[in-house]
Amino acid sequence: MQVTIVGAGIAGSATAIGLSALGHQVTVCEAGPAVATGGSFISLATNALRALDVLGVPELPVGFPVARQRMWTASGRLLGDVARGRRASDPTLSITAPRAGLVNALRDRCRAAGATIWPGSRVAGLSDDLLGVRLADETILESDLIVAADGLRSPIRAALDPASAEPVYAGLYTVAGTSALDLPRDSARDSAFNMTICRNGAFIHLRAPDGAIWWQAQINGALAALDVSEAFADAAVPSAIIAAATSVDRPQPHHLLDPAPSVWTSSRVALLGDALHPIGAGQGAAMALEDAAALTGAVRGASTVEAALAVYEAVRRPRIAKVLRTADDNRNLKAAGSLSRTLQGLIMPLVLRHGYERATGWLYDYEPAV
Repeated sequence: MQVTIVGAGIAGSATAIGLSALGHQVTVCEAGPAVATGGSFISLATNALRALDVLGVPELPVGFPVARQRMWTASGRLLGDVARGRRASDPTLSITAPRAGLVNALRDRCRAAGATIWPGSRVAGLSDDLLGVRLADETILESDLIVAADGLRSPIRAALDPASAEPVYAGLYTVAGTSALDLPRDSARDSAFNMTICRNGAFIHLRAPDGAIWWQAQINGALAALDVSEAFADAAVPSAIIAAATSVDRPQPHHLLDPAPSVWTSSRVALLGDALHPIGAGQGAAMALEDAAALTGAVRGASTVEAALAVYEAVRRPRIAKVLRTADDNRNLKAAGSLSRTLQGLIMPLVLRHGYERATGWLYDYEPAV
């Protein structure tokens, strides 16, 4: 079977690995360069690692394991310390990695599996009969299966469903960077992911194996309305980390598709990853990998492409709907006002100690459909 995948990011590259391993002829059209650059770090919880394992990637050559997640108030009070991206009983540790490093590692794996990547190939949409991919130069690539992993502003999604919603700003943007400084041991333990809930959002930091501090500032409100140092002036540790920055990325807005797309597939086209469900909440990459594993499993088990895509959609719709609701709750937590933050400070230690794993275990327990 001839497969065309649009986009060689996490979703597209992972799908190329899975479908190539089944013996299909896979071509990946990527608008950008052959080597990905830039971007912040991302975390892969155990459900993401399980999806990678199903796709034939049991280990990653990038990133490092993170065992614990620690929650703090802006004043520096520890609210709780829980297992990061897993159940406490799960010995598999979540992985934190540079986004570009992860993408390049997956691209290397899909080439090794036999897929071909065409960098600099911008896709404009679908052919008029929806049976092929239309490149920017009007070339048509007909395929037995078209996988749209072309991101938030997907031209394939627009062609498949012209009535689909345009991306809208979710009210939260991220500024990320690295810093060089010696923090108190309790504020930067090895293998610990730290989140501080502040007046203007949430601040995340962790120590990389080389000693550098990786950080993300997730800021509420109008895009780039606040300087990152101003936004976290009420918190001593985030302020110190920002002041010692050795690199700072440009602001990255978070987006929603509201309402969520109603059309996921056609007879030979499937949407997945951010083209279908921009999520955030630390699970965007994981959902893309789960999509790739589910689509691969559906293709393996079905007699026709149309049947495979129906199975893929049936498997993923309930899971994505639940995760999107969780992402909304996560954004609301970071956008809390002063009274809500005070209440969080009182209640969260109990929640983290007694209810956190029960509330999140369903997310990490997921077994990809194979």
